[in-house]
Amino acid sequence: MIPAVSDLPVRSAGQFAIDVYVPALPAMAHYFSTSPQAMQSSVSGYLASYALGQLVFGPIADAYGRKRVLASGLVIYTFGCVLSLASPTIGVFLVARCLQGFGIAATNLLAKAIITDSFSGQALIHAFTYTTCRLRGGLRLSSRP
Repeated sequence: MIPAVSDLPVRSAGQFAIDVYVPALPAMAHYFSTSPQAMQSSVSGYLASYALGQLVFGPIADAYGRKRVLASGLVIYTFGCVLSLASPTIGVFLVARCLQGFGIAATNLLAKAIITDSFSGQALIHAFTYTTCRLRGGLRLSSRP
């Protein structure tokens, strides 16, 4: 087993955070008494925050170390998850989804950086191939009825 593959659950959290709730968007629009388009903006907010998070966390991780920044990203993501569960309004929910996107950006970004730091040459290619195939296979199996 490749040592850096322990990042697999962390890397898949970003995709899981999007894929798991998209089918529930119509029900969530009904719950928040808003339009489906307003609920769809939570996906856009998540993705925009995810992109911003990568721009922010990359230089910070280079300056302060990968572990602290990874832990900080997971704390932000977890706070966003808890806030989204307790959201009384669509506005709070949108903020929560943005926090989730921003925080989880650290995991995918730093997982790739940790693999790159840990391996070189052919071993690096194998590590990326292994984690990518395992991630896609795991998500594919989890989405089956």
